[in-house]
Amino acid sequence: MLTRDGIVDTLLALAREAPRAEVSIRMLASALGVTAAAIYRHFRDKEELHRAAVDRLYAEALSRVDRSEPSWRLRLARYSDALAETYLEAPAIGQLSPLIDGRGVGELASLDFIFEALEEAGLDGQRLVDAYGAYSGHTLAFAAGMALELSRDAAHGADGASVSASPWIQTLDADALAQFPRLARLRGELMSMDTLTVYRAGVRAILDSIAPAAG
Repeated sequence: MLTRDGIVDTLLALAREAPRAEVSIRMLASALGVTAAAIYRHFRDKEELHRAAVDRLYAEALSRVDRSEPSWRLRLARYSDALAETYLEAPAIGQLSPLIDGRGVGELASLDFIFEALEEAGLDGQRLVDAYGAYSGHTLAFAAGMALELSRDAAHGADGASVSASPWIQTLDADALAQFPRLARLRGELMSMDTLTVYRAGVRAILDSIAPAAG
């Protein structure tokens, strides 16, 4: 029997089989052994289907966090890693997350989890909201960007691990940097940074800015 959950399960399975820019309704219907019309009896349109799939990724990311971990900071650091993991596992869906404002149960539970951790850090009022915006905005946009990069690089055999470990800066010509001494001095360090390192550095900087409130 065809169900909403079953349709989302199959959509995510297709998205995980091989990175691609999109899993079409035709592909999804074929995998399910039904017609496209049967899918649209459960979802009004493709956007509603994608909203449900993105919400599932939020729920899966949250399920990978040890909620009993006493440190609010470690819980948030783990959640940011888990979000990137789920997006890179199903990049065709992960890349859509900044474009979809679903506010389903999975996303709402994730928001509540983030606010709970930030309140443990001693934040309230506008500082609480600002910290949420900084943390959530960085993780959402950056993780989705990695998923998009993976979809674009799929033809070259890239996978989630290779994309997250790819150089953040592809090239810095030493001759061109001659007039920029700071960049020339830091060239080695900049060239050694990979995408996941930069993602985590952003998370760390945001959490560092929050930490004094927990003292």
